[in-house]
Amino acid sequence: MKKHIFIILVLTFTFTSCVRFSLGDANKIQKGMTSSEVNGIVSKGPVKDFMMTIYSSPSKKYFVQVYDIHVGNYNSDYFAVYENEKLLYWGYPYEFNRHPDPLLNEIGKTAVAEYEKIK
Repeated sequence: MKKHIFIILVLTFTFTSCVRFSLGDANKIQKGMTSSEVNGIVSKGPVKDFMMTIYSSPSKKYFVQVYDIHVGNYNSDYFAVYENEKLLYWGYPYEFNRHPDPLLNEIGKTAVAEYEKIK
């Protein structure tokens, strides 16, 4: 009986340690979701979250979640940014920088800089 419990515990630990935020999780996310809704549908929650403001609109606050995304052997940071408790934009840091909207560029740059401070 003890052997069976040990095997179950080992298998449980093995499978739960393999759970990762993936591209499949990123594809489930939709604009306008709350952070609770996002966390409810993804395989693994964020590694960090924080509040920030940007230079051009210091009165606006943005909530940022940083996920550790795994795609094959590639690992990277993946950001989700919320404005007024609703998902505004999500993606890799370079996606924010490539976006034609200057606001999203600034949000992305600020989010990466703030994350580097608390990492």
